[in-house]
Amino acid sequence: MLARVFHGVTSGGLVAGSRLSLAYMSTATPARPRGRPKSPPAPRPKHKFIVYAPDSADEGTFERRLSVRPRHMEGVKKLLGTGHLLFGGAMLIPESVDSKPTEMVGSVLFYEAESLEEVQKTVESDIYYTSGVWDPKRIVIAPFAPAMPWPAN
Repeated sequence: MLARVFHGVTSGGLVAGSRLSLAYMSTATPARPRGRPKSPPAPRPKHKFIVYAPDSADEGTFERRLSVRPRHMEGVKKLLGTGHLLFGGAMLIPESVDSKPTEMVGSVLFYEAESLEEVQKTVESDIYYTSGVWDPKRIVIAPFAPAMPWPAN
């Protein structure tokens, strides 16, 4: 049996200036495993999330979006490769349907993750977020229950 020993921790948290370390002290002779080995813990279920990320209304946002778009798309490619990002695209102004050029005014993204916090962390690390393209006060991240299969690319 192992006993945990924490150094640098008080009931109120870490002691100022100390480092948290975890040491194990043996309190008994290790026992041999008996019977069937334990199964590894089941993976946490993944959930689907929708992200509504409108652009900032600040002057120059559209130009800033275009200037950082290549870096955004590099990040998108990586996320698609991991299966974390399922689908997404730009929101356009209504007039974009009948005319060119189109004007992007935000993004809609669909993620698969274990938690809303995991998606929030991903969104907050996106270049559109860090460069001020997306309006952080208006971003919505919500669980999503699809009623049909995901679109195929």
